[in-house]
Amino acid sequence: MLLSLTACTAQNDDTAEPTVPDPFEPVEPTGVVVEYTLNISSGDWTVQRDDGASLAEVDGYHINGQFIGPTLVCNLGDTLSVEVVNDTDVTINLVPHGLHANSETARTEAAPGETITVEWEATEGAGTFYYAATHLDEAYFDDQALSGVLGLIVVKAEIEDELYNPTHMINYVMLDLYEPAVAFNWDILNPADEVHNFTLVPQTVDLAGELTDTQEGMSVIASEGDIARVNVLAYGEAVHVLQIDGHTWKDLGSRQTTDTWVGAPAQSGHFYVKLDNPGTWRVGSAVDDRRMYMTSWLLVQ
Repeated sequence: MLLSLTACTAQNDDTAEPTVPDPFEPVEPTGVVVEYTLNISSGDWTVQRDDGASLAEVDGYHINGQFIGPTLVCNLGDTLSVEVVNDTDVTINLVPHGLHANSETARTEAAPGETITVEWEATEGAGTFYYAATHLDEAYFDDQALSGVLGLIVVKAEIEDELYNPTHMINYVMLDLYEPAVAFNWDILNPADEVHNFTLVPQTVDLAGELTDTQEGMSVIASEGDIARVNVLAYGEAVHVLQIDGHTWKDLGSRQTTDTWVGAPAQSGHFYVKLDNPGTWRVGSAVDDRRMYMTSWLLVQ
């Protein structure tokens, strides 16, 4: 059998509209400006167990009086106007990850005793991002960020409120402690146990995003039936794994059900959990392997 091949010439239509949308097309600005003040000062922080025992003393920085700064919350298309008050004796260079800095206020370096205002535009997409100091020292990278000049940014899409109706916001920051700034309690910690180099910092955020509380007792209390938006950040030089006992959550990208979040160094994200299982549940974060394990608690009542 002979097959006859006929060449076809495609017509070139210059007027045809592209069928694939631009994946980098930003959303239209809403014109809404959400204002925050970050007052950065030198200060200690204590890693405590629920029984009050001190595991470590961190000689680092506070933002608005606490270790790990407040979560900055805005809607997609809004602009964050951030006043940075530097009450330390070192220069603080604060930058956003996942947002664009306004070109007219792109300067982010605040000298000791100086106050600057920066604008970060949330027009590229919704999600959970973070801000951090970028100072590098000779002994360790990102020493200011790892000592407390760090915080989360939540950019909310309108459809999220309609689909998931979040009624509670919880943060879990998995942090590689900046070792020169940390004094460990060797009466509790085993020097041979590598877990002491890391910590799991739980926080709660009110719905308006106006107040972020670092839970020094390592416990978060929530009401049964809440749908919690859980914001997560792994920061440092190791891969961190987060698990919450007794619950599963929804991955917003794949819409799959899972029970583990894995974050590479300096990776942030979020998921939703329906707190339909009352009780006291362990929240655990492992680094590299389960010998390097940090624990917090989620109380659903």
